[in-house]
Order: sequence, then C-alpha cells, then structure tokens
Amino acid sequence: MLNFENYSLGDYAKFVGFCIGCVFATYVVRILGYFSIIGDQFTGVFLEANLLQGAILATPSVFGVASLFFIGIWLGSVLIRFDDQITYAVKKIPGLEKVKPKIISYCISLSLLVCLFIPSRYFAGDDFAIKVLVSVLIAFMQYKLSFERWLDTEKVSVLLLVPCLIATYSALYDIGKYQAIQDINHGENGYSITAADRNYVNVTLLRTSSSSILFKAGASILLYDRAKVTKIERLTDRIEQY
Repeated sequence: MLNFENYSLGDYAKFVGFCIGCVFATYVVRILGYFSIIGDQFTGVFLEANLLQGAILATPSVFGVASLFFIGIWLGSVLIRFDDQITYAVKKIPGLEKVKPKIISYCISLSLLVCLFIPSRYFAGDDFAIKVLVSVLIAFMQYKLSFERWLDTEKVSVLLLVPCLIATYSALYDIGKYQAIQDINHGENGYSITAADRNYVNVTLLRTSSSSILFKAGASILLYDRAKVTKIERLTDRIEQY
C-alpha cells in the first residue's frame, strides 16, 4: 500500500514536473514519427511553432498511458503472487533448474525488444495498425518485467529500464506514423484554401494550429504559415451525422 503521508510537497512538485516532461516528450516523439511519413523537412518548423499547443493536446493521451501503466503495476502485483508456481515450473525444465529468475527476466526482455525491429514493409498501409499494437504490447510487457524485478529486489534495474525506454519511444513513434498513414490514406477531401500566393481546391487538411496549416493538395504535401492563409472553405453538398 502507498502511504501518501510520507511524501512532501516537493515530492509532489517533482512528480508533476515529471508528468509535464512526459507530455512534451510524448508529443515530440509522435511528431517525429508522423513527419517521417509526411516529410522530415517539415518537422523542425512544425515543432517550433506548435510545441506548446501540441503538448496541451497530447495531455489526455499521456493520462491514458499513465492509466495503463498503473494497470500494469496492478497486474504485476497480482502475478508476482504466483512466483512460487512459476519457479517450480521453471525448475522442471531440463537445464533451467540452476538459472536465476533475474536472468530469465533479462532474456524475455531482450527477446521482446528484438520484435521492435521487424521491418515496417511487413505492415504496409492500414496493416501498420498491427505494428502499433505489437509495439504497445511490447512496451507494456517491458514495464511489467521491470516492475516485477523491482518487487523482488526493491531496486530499479537499469538493464530492464533501458529496454522500457526504447520500447516506449518505439510505441510512440509508431503511433505517430500510423496517424500519418491514416491522414493521407483516409483523410477527407473537400476543403478549399485561399493563400497569399495561390488557391487550392479539394484539398485534405492534415494538421491545423494557430500558427500553421499542413494539407495535401494532389500529390503534394504543403505547410503554410497561418498568416498567409486568408480563407478555408468546406466544400460539401451535405453533412451526415453518424
């Protein structure tokens, strides 16, 4: 059981600061993944202008991931009760009776980590959703293994923490890539944009903010300063509510 009376106001402030850092890091990594599909040349410009707004929009997803993390901790605390049965089963496997559980955890962690390097060409188009699910599952399992090791030793294992960070980065990066694939392949056409230099008809809006607009016109991906866009129109005969 956690005793909140043992924590000072400074501890809570550090925790809040850590969460804020996670929000910004989450947004940046997802944007890196997003623009790896859209176009790397837009990454710096988009981040510089939209970092704060993007971090605010990323806050709900970070809280969602945090909730999954705590669920993982709970599952880990439940599964740790079966350590005796797991150890007994492992000892029945020839050659593993002398292997320490810590070594087994490290091997499982590394085996899962290798799955992150499956080439993306095996998950083309909408099938990339499978890669995202695999990446998220691997990150979840890495944290579970790390937590179980912490329960055993009451120390944070660096050898397990590093795979956790790698798996988290990979999962966020893949989520960003999947969002880009969905925007390009399934984004709704039917917008008209009037800019300072020319007009664009029947375009697909990809990302909009108070400072910039990213859209697809024909076969081109364009990033405009919001100040250079004078009008955005929705071209449609009817709107259906689903």
